Amino acid sequence: MAKEKQQSEYDVLIKDVKNNITTRLGDLMSKLLNSAADKLFEMADNATSNEDQTRYFELMRQVKEHKTSLQIEFILNVKPYLRPYGVVEAEKEKASNEMAGELSLVDQSVVEDMVLIKNIGERAAGKYREQLSHLDARLEHLALKTDNIFSKDALLPIHFCEAFDEALGDEFELENKKILFDLFNNEVASKLDALYDSINNRFIDAGILPQIKLYNSNTPNRRRSDKTAPPPPTQEGEMAPDDEPQVYGNYAMTAAPGGSYRGAGGAMPGGAPMQGGAGGAMPGGAPMQGGTGGGMPGGAPMQGGAGGGMPGDVPMQGGAGGAMPGDANTAGEQSADGEYSHYTAGLSANQVSQVLGQFFGAPV
Repeated sequence: MAKEKQQSEYDVLIKDVKNNITTRLGDLMSKLLNSAADKLFEMADNATSNEDQTRYFELMRQVKEHKTSLQIEFILNVKPYLRPYGVVEAEKEKASNEMAGELSLVDQSVVEDMVLIKNIGERAAGKYREQLSHLDARLEHLALKTDNIFSKDALLPIHFCEAFDEALGDEFELENKKILFDLFNNEVASKLDALYDSINNRFIDAGILPQIKLYNSNTPNRRRSDKTAPPPPTQEGEMAPDDEPQVYGNYAMTAAPGGSYRGAGGAMPGGAPMQGGAGGAMPGGAPMQGGTGGGMPGGAPMQGGAGGGMPGDVPMQGGAGGAMPGDANTAGEQSADGEYSHYTAGLSANQVSQVLGQFFGAPV
């Protein structure tokens, strides 16, 4: 009993929606036909040739003559789309089977007519994309509850264009149809938002998916605000601000001076590892550990090598010649005065620029 009651409620809802559709479309068509005479007279008045002027006056006479039948035929042509989905699909399949294997030539005017309908229908569908998406979801949901619901494609604008084209029939030639379809686009196809909103609201009031969340995988992520946006990546070999991570060869050096960092792979400019790695080192092409040849400016290796390093008089580790400024050895060596100093590659931009500035004799 409860199931039959619920089915009856769905039937009442569907009937109400159908009446709403035909009533609103009838009103739009009535406004189109009532204003067509004035629009056509204005077009005739602004015509640049006698031929065009004659065409507009003749079309105005035709519209007045067929006004009532056009409005009635239009609604009659819309109603078949609102029949139950199963019935419509069965008829389509039957018609498809009857036409299978048949070949026929299509007149050029028919092709142009089809293109005209398609263009207007697709433009209108794009305008109402969100409303039609909501209707699509609600009609699919309602189809799970009752077999009496019409197809989810029944309310596409192209079907209303087809209904209008069938109403015009053979009484109007192609050029006149194009003029009337321009009026139809302005007065009907471009004013369907109220119709779609009304149907969606009726479904919402009936509890058919009151809330819909549509996700589009192609939609780009919203741009972060300036407060939350990450800083732009630092180019390899470029000095970053003091309070930001320094990036060398895809590694972010977050250790402050006096901290520790032991990584592998390229680190400082040139792609060399900081400690325990292999490959190129500081400018000059020398390895960071155990290498020979130039390391820092002056040509000395950073560890275990000989020759000058950074300006100063203390080697970096086990080396001879100048190293970093100061009195203490680096990388956890014991200093002469007994203090333990731990130093890593995580120098700030200011310190590096000062050291290089002293060496080159100019600010860096």
